[in-house]
Amino acid sequence: MKQEEKLAEQFLEENGFKSIEFEPLGESKAPDFRIDGNIAVEVRRLNKHVSVNDKIQPIENLEYKFVPKFRELLDSMNNPKLDYSIAVTLRYKRPIKIGRDLLNGIRNSILKTTELEIFGVEIEYNNQIKYELYKGNGKTEKTYNLIMWSDFDKGGTVQEPRYEAAKICINEKAEKLIDVKDKFSVLWLILVDDIFSRVDYTTKQDFERFPKIESIFERVIIISKMNSKNWVDLYE
Repeated sequence: MKQEEKLAEQFLEENGFKSIEFEPLGESKAPDFRIDGNIAVEVRRLNKHVSVNDKIQPIENLEYKFVPKFRELLDSMNNPKLDYSIAVTLRYKRPIKIGRDLLNGIRNSILKTTELEIFGVEIEYNNQIKYELYKGNGKTEKTYNLIMWSDFDKGGTVQEPRYEAAKICINEKAEKLIDVKDKFSVLWLILVDDIFSRVDYTTKQDFERFPKIESIFERVIIISKMNSKNWVDLYE
């Protein structure tokens, strides 16, 4: 069971549902839960999306692809002759074409920055990637240690990205359940908010600034990833 599904199950238990069946139609098949006789409950993370080459994709896709490659690059640059280690921070934004040329270029840039002992200064490798090196007081197992990374595209206002993300998630899950909706009396969707930590009455107000998102779901519930007791029902 995924973390968001565990949180949804906790929410259902806290709200008095006794009969909670996980994956009633089989492993990895929708819906995620059957409750209270024959209510289908599907669960999804509410995550920000971005447009890359005219295609909509989850914002974390780049993090999953780029950050491990960057970390592998740092691991390959161990220098036993250096008597100190270096902490590295990374900031990036789209578009990034991850390939040998890019990684070799970053390697040469970091090595040059180390050679010149430019520490505590943000280095702009290109328009998409910036990094900063911090000299350590001693030597650790690795010469370069990635201690922080951030995605420029995650910034900005919350309201509209959360609304647009909700539209994508609701439509995606509606398509997934269309073939099984006749097997259940009611369909619910639980979205675990991975965009903003606060979920309260102001969340509902934020969504009411935009057109209602019509769907096959009777309830669309947004839960805080921090606390399952903090939730709102968009359709209530």
